[in-house]
Amino acid sequence: MDAKRALTSDTSTGTTPSLDGISLPAWIYRDADFLEAEKERAFASSWQIVCHSSDIPDPGDYHTLDFLIPISPTETLIREIAYAHADGRREMRAARYLNWRINRRVSADDKVLIERVQTGMGSRSYSPGPLGRNEVSLRSFAHRMRELLPESRLEHAPAPGWGGIKSRLSRG
Repeated sequence: MDAKRALTSDTSTGTTPSLDGISLPAWIYRDADFLEAEKERAFASSWQIVCHSSDIPDPGDYHTLDFLIPISPTETLIREIAYAHADGRREMRAARYLNWRINRRVSADDKVLIERVQTGMGSRSYSPGPLGRNEVSLRSFAHRMRELLPESRLEHAPAPGWGGIKSRLSRG
C-alpha cells in the first residue's frame, strides 16, 4: 500500500490501515499547533535522558548531548553540553576544547542537511514514504508520535487552532 493511501481511512470497512513503517507527514514539522501539542503531550510528560553513569565511568571520560529547543515550528535552537567527571588538568581542558571544535564543524554540517530536508518537506512534491527496517529510531519515533498525537495520522494539517491545551486556553 502506498504511503498516501495509508494516511487515509478505508471508507468501505471504516478502518484505518497501519502506518507502521511509514514516515510522518511533513505538515507536523511546520505547524504551530502541532508544536504546542507535542510539547504538552510528548515532551512535558517524558524524562529526557542524557546518559547512564556507565557511559562515563572513569576520570577523563565524557558524553556530549545536543539539546534541541523548539523556538517555532520552523526554528530550533541547538545547544551542546558535555557531561564529564570534574578534571581541571590542562590536557583534559585541551581535549574537551578540541572535541568542541570538531563537534562545532559537525553541527554546522548537520544544520545544512536539516535546512535542505526542511526545504524538501515544505515543497508540494513531498509525501510520506516507507522507512527502512534498519531505521529503528525513526520507526519508533513515528509510532510514538502517532500514539501520543493521533492528529499526526492525518495527511494534511487540521484547521488552525486545533492544537494543545495552551492554544485552547488562549482563545478564551
